[in-house]
Amino acid sequence: MLKKGLFTILVYLAGTLAVQAFQVVITEILPDPSPAIGLPAEEFIELTNISGKTIDISRWQLSNGRTRSKFPDSIYLPADNILIICAAKSADQFTPFGRTLGLTQFPALSNEIDTIILSNASGETISVVAYSDKLYTLDFPSSGRSLEMINLQYACSFQNNWAPSLSGSGGTPGKSNSHINAPEKDRHFTLLYAFCQTDTTVILVFDDKIDASTIIPPGAIQTDPALQLSSLSITGDLQNRLECTLSRPLVTGQITEIWTNGITSCLQANPGGNSRVKFGLPDTGITAMVINEILFDPSPDGADYLELFNPSANLINLQNITLANRKKLGDISSISPISNEPRCIFPRDYLVFTTKPEWISRQFLVKDPAKIIAVESLPSWPNESGTVVLQNKDGTIIDELSYSAAWHFELLRYTENVALERKNPSAKTQDATNWFTAAMSAGYGTPGYANSQQAGIAEAGQKVWLEPTFFSPNGDGMADLCSLHYHFDQPGFMLSTRIYNRSGQLVRTLVNNGLCGITGFFPFDGKDDKKNQLPANVYIVVTDIFSINGQVRNYRLAVTIGY
Repeated sequence: MLKKGLFTILVYLAGTLAVQAFQVVITEILPDPSPAIGLPAEEFIELTNISGKTIDISRWQLSNGRTRSKFPDSIYLPADNILIICAAKSADQFTPFGRTLGLTQFPALSNEIDTIILSNASGETISVVAYSDKLYTLDFPSSGRSLEMINLQYACSFQNNWAPSLSGSGGTPGKSNSHINAPEKDRHFTLLYAFCQTDTTVILVFDDKIDASTIIPPGAIQTDPALQLSSLSITGDLQNRLECTLSRPLVTGQITEIWTNGITSCLQANPGGNSRVKFGLPDTGITAMVINEILFDPSPDGADYLELFNPSANLINLQNITLANRKKLGDISSISPISNEPRCIFPRDYLVFTTKPEWISRQFLVKDPAKIIAVESLPSWPNESGTVVLQNKDGTIIDELSYSAAWHFELLRYTENVALERKNPSAKTQDATNWFTAAMSAGYGTPGYANSQQAGIAEAGQKVWLEPTFFSPNGDGMADLCSLHYHFDQPGFMLSTRIYNRSGQLVRTLVNNGLCGITGFFPFDGKDDKKNQLPANVYIVVTDIFSINGQVRNYRLAVTIGY
């Protein structure tokens, strides 16, 4: 909590003036111009003046963190005007599209991922764009196609506000963007995570730009256990990080919860999603983690993922960890860091690493999006077999898995978008019997939480039951669903369930040869196979279970539908 009298506000001038005024914004970029569609095969950046008045942009600067280019003197941008900026050698090619400024040191745009910063003559940040090639789609790929700002009214926000140009020529330099009438997308403001930069500095990371006026105390930041804060400041190129300076150093290994009170995004959105996050000063040199789940055969529009589990009681710093694979001759290659900052994995916790968190959230049940970590790249893990190497930056191997698609359940016909789960974190990683296919009832993957095939449940034997045995699927929010629950003492069971009316007629095939986990359930919504609501009555639920080692059992259960 905040201590009275000790608090000072340190906010970048850009947070209260230039950026919040939305004077001039970057509205279009072409990072991958070749092969061209209908535009010059050259990179460009488009600026738009949305201030309503003429702006002097003399000696303003564009930077990508590697190259900084300065505008010449006596450059003015009238209200609502657009300026195309490119390399000096390309200026003649863009002049037919509109007013163009050629720069001798134009900051080259990366095709994959980059951040472009526009600042004024005093060095104050005016507009920032952080993009990646993952914004492109199969229908609108990157080659020769620009990225456009969707809605200029939300220019301060970098959330859901950029997309590939819909123009037939591949872009709209010098004129209104093709997304000008695009439907509004869902917007949110989430505290994603926190980490200790030092023993007296904690960084809060949000998914959009922070409104500087809302970090004024008292009570802007709350913690449990209570900590004394001496200052807050907004940091980062995207202005989405809040630096909290503590009055006293943190104790190593202590876990603290932190949340905000009244802080909003630049669009005045209130924090949602994970309203509380944890942080702590990690234990030095401790890296006891295991590989816990892997998806290595995603669909073409998807991505691999790897789940790590911390079985220890320590806070582990992910900044010191890398992922890799092995070549055919056994050499370690494709080493990829998983965090560029001191982020922790907490005791008994799970984290998932992927290049496409949004796809993972659409494909699988994700209980906590904060546990799905976006990385720029992962090592290549082939569909048939491969090796995952988890190591320290000094090369010390923490855990290693040489997997095979043959480890999947042998009756499974297709392995695309089906994860392999570890049964027991304490058993040997390389033991093939310690891995099994994620259950159908779990969506064939459990990224970020306990595995569907995880061993260690004390209860023995097999059991199938209905809960509740009377339900009313009328949409009133009370007992609208009945679930067929199961529990097994080992993986490898398959289940088929058919539902009959009192006359013995089959009305619903609930599950057909569904691969089960150790425990799980299949929901029944009271509808038949044609999605028609079943009438009130008693129904017989017949479930057959079997395993590949010959275990077979039949269950006949009754459920009543009432309205």
